[in-house]
Amino acid sequence: MSSRFSVGTNHCLFLSVVLYTLFVGWFSWQNYPIGETRSVENDFFAWYVPNAEKITHGHFFELKEYRYNPPGYSIVLALVGALTRDLFVAGKAISLLAAALALFALYSMLEKMLPRDLVCWAVLATAANPWFIHSSYYVGTDMLFMALSCLTMSILLSPRLYRE
Repeated sequence: MSSRFSVGTNHCLFLSVVLYTLFVGWFSWQNYPIGETRSVENDFFAWYVPNAEKITHGHFFELKEYRYNPPGYSIVLALVGALTRDLFVAGKAISLLAAALALFALYSMLEKMLPRDLVCWAVLATAANPWFIHSSYYVGTDMLFMALSCLTMSILLSPRLYRE
């Protein structure tokens, strides 16, 4: 049932995701002050930032215990923070890049199961979803989780995984 996108459609979808990422990135750097999403930022500044700072300074085994979220996001935050030199900017960059990865992984996953027109509409509808847009620029773990989930499902649906 798998159908491949034509070259033109692939390029159009790729360009749409790139433009989405650029626009949401620009929007988040222009219009997203600290404090917009208090509930998410409470976790970010209370747990993830201190843990990322400890990782950055080599104190990995002194991380705060956070029962519901193991240190994976803090590790990613520390790595990206080393590049940006600002953990809030790093958190926004992680969400933004994870959104682009989620859209590409969603495309990769759905193309294995659905007709190309439906795949295109599904990816564009996902990108236009208000929750997805908001999660693309706030400092939280949701978008990274979505990207990793879509990527995992895409890999698990890969026919190469099941060759004899």
